[in-house]
Amino acid sequence: MNMSCEDCEHYIPHSVYRYIGFCEKQGKVVFNETPTDCDTVNKMAMDDLSLVFESTGWIYCIDCKAPIFEMEEAMKHISNHHLIATRFMYDRVAAEEVGAVS
Repeated sequence: MNMSCEDCEHYIPHSVYRYIGFCEKQGKVVFNETPTDCDTVNKMAMDDLSLVFESTGWIYCIDCKAPIFEMEEAMKHISNHHLIATRFMYDRVAAEEVGAVS
């Protein structure tokens, strides 16, 4: 079964562009346009997601651009194939894109 990078626990998505992310395992930027044949793909377990809720109190839906505060709500987003993020890819130019750098 081929999975895409965004299905993997090692994928850290960009906060705006769903198809761009950072593969923490490979240490490089990846583009999530096609299924991957990567041998390090490992789907995040629901237990891991529960631990994130316990430690931070929320996660984020990239598709809805909204925080999620309950596991039940997260499951609805996941069942609708939304991309759930527990952290974001570092983007050096994001500050410039929003005019925060003078």
